[in-house]
Amino acid sequence: MNAEREQGFALAAVLWLITALSVLTLAAGLVARDALGASGNRMALLQAGWRAEGCMNAVRAGIARVLVQAAPEPGGADTLWSNLDRLIDQASLGQAMGCEVRLVPAGLALDVNQAESEPLTRLFVGRGEPPSSASAMAAALLDWRDSDDSVRPEGAERAWYLARRRRPPRNGPLADLRELHWVRGFEQATDLSGLLTVEPGRLLLTRAPLSVLATVPGFGEEALRAVERLRLPGVPFDLRDLMATLGTEGRDSLMIRFLEAARMVTRVPDAWICTVVARHEESAIQARMEVRIVLSARVPVIVRRRTWF
Repeated sequence: MNAEREQGFALAAVLWLITALSVLTLAAGLVARDALGASGNRMALLQAGWRAEGCMNAVRAGIARVLVQAAPEPGGADTLWSNLDRLIDQASLGQAMGCEVRLVPAGLALDVNQAESEPLTRLFVGRGEPPSSASAMAAALLDWRDSDDSVRPEGAERAWYLARRRRPPRNGPLADLRELHWVRGFEQATDLSGLLTVEPGRLLLTRAPLSVLATVPGFGEEALRAVERLRLPGVPFDLRDLMATLGTEGRDSLMIRFLEAARMVTRVPDAWICTVVARHEESAIQARMEVRIVLSARVPVIVRRRTWF
């Protein structure tokens, strides 16, 4: 009887050992598979990043080729620089390189990190906010981004947010437009992406939406209608060209605020923002690259780069 019991214990021990070895083998296989999967993902990420880099270099080379065509007469380079997205076939270039390409001029929206109270208030009123609410939103935004905890009239600083267990102000420039939802008064704001930006740049007279240009000091209805007319030929124009088309009232209104307006607008883009999206051929992995391109001595120069995977 004891012998049979010992044999049973021995058999059970063998079965447990076999089970344990099977589990270890399976675990080792899973670890190896995961390691191979992780290695494969890393390679896919690298390849997608390389493709994005190649596409971006092709875009930069395309811009350089366009600018070489600049006529020697004054304004030739400005006209080409102002119309890069119309002169470069982004779809064909992206298809040839296996990427999606998007080229957008800076200055189509108000810089949320540089705009002062008056332009911000005018922008919010333009999108339907009551004047009192618009000025309170502007004050809260300025308090959020300034470097101190001193509260503006109608504003909100650190104490207000902490008392409500909310994220305190950054006390610095916004890094992303989505950060606006943390600012008092912006919790439900959903349609500001085309009006505000964290991308620096003066407002582009030839391309910015009229609702954005309406924030420029001295710009009334007459000036905005004149901007629409001046845009039709597709040639850059400045504030003096605009004033020459205005009547006495519109010209006087703009002249009084001329220096403020001149600081806010430009006839040609301060920069172009190029975004490329490249995908790995055999997976859903993709790389997204965004650069800021400025013009230096007729040469396109990348001054800022961001990459996401």
